[in-house]
Amino acid sequence: MRIALDQQRELYRIHAAAAADELVRVLQARLAELVELGFERAFDTVGVHEYGDSTYWKSTEQLSEEAAAELADAIFYLHIPVARAAGDLPLPDAG
Repeated sequence: MRIALDQQRELYRIHAAAAADELVRVLQARLAELVELGFERAFDTVGVHEYGDSTYWKSTEQLSEEAAAELADAIFYLHIPVARAAGDLPLPDAG
């Protein structure tokens, strides 16, 4: 690893709230695009081909937990550019 695990954890703790704010901004700014991407992923590229209709038979609680996990992943992903913008992480190697 090029970034120590303790440093990764600290970066997340420092920047997660700002990343969550960024997620809200992205959802608002790109809503139509994300709805279309959700459709494509569900019916054209991933969902139906891997899961059939099993998602429709999950409980509301299961669906809520899975949605929360996906949103948490989005916060994790978004904390990285937030940390970069703050000068706490370098840009990725060009390649």
